[in-house]
Amino acid sequence: MSTNDTNNIVSYSLAYSAKFAILIAFEIPSILVSILIFAHFGWNRHTPIKDHNHSILVLLAVNFVQVTTDLPMPMHFFHLNGIVQPPTSAYCTWWVWYEFSLNTINGCLMAWISIERHILIFHSVFLRNLGTQKRRLLRIVPLVLCIIWGPIYYCIVVIFSPMCENTRYFDSLLCGLPCYLMTSWGTFDLFFDVISPVLIISIFNLALFVRVIKQSLVVVGRVQNNWRKQRKLALQLGMISFAYLAVWIPLSIGQLGQNYIN
Repeated sequence: MSTNDTNNIVSYSLAYSAKFAILIAFEIPSILVSILIFAHFGWNRHTPIKDHNHSILVLLAVNFVQVTTDLPMPMHFFHLNGIVQPPTSAYCTWWVWYEFSLNTINGCLMAWISIERHILIFHSVFLRNLGTQKRRLLRIVPLVLCIIWGPIYYCIVVIFSPMCENTRYFDSLLCGLPCYLMTSWGTFDLFFDVISPVLIISIFNLALFVRVIKQSLVVVGRVQNNWRKQRKLALQLGMISFAYLAVWIPLSIGQLGQNYIN
């Protein structure tokens, strides 16, 4: 083995170890914080959950599932210095389907929460006029659609994959990217499941920020106290959205470049 080969192996090993360390450094606090939040709602289970917290709790639950069940798979890959274990096609298919499904659920939920905040803050009269049953449907149906859409779509394009045949690489993350990404199904997936949520989150959060600031400058008296609560809702959403966009905007740009420049 040449010196260059040895140096490359050492470099890759260090890179994998660093990625593993970074992931575990984020995973442990994330799990602990999630448990504390769930415990808080468990201890106060007799207190009704406010409307604006339902979607956030669903998002938190999905993230908790992803951190505890999906994140260990790439961590295991990095821990083994870039080796997929077990090296089987079934495991690769499961890994891709599970990770893509959870990512899409997260994106869809964030997009819906961004829209929902506008409705809760600026259209409260409309919500009151809907009636209890319709308000419940408005709260539940979008969440259900977000949760079932990703798994169904990726079941078609990843598990059944009628448009192409996947080649597995057991020394690559996710065993290599699924072949559907290079077809029209992949183009649809990119724009509908990745870019569209990013745009919705960006536009609605920017609009929410501007409207809340503008409105808070003109209200007075007791109404001002209500708008302080609304600013808290906007800030809560803004922080979550910023974390999401910080990850997905670069990935979206990179995927666009890979599809249309290369």
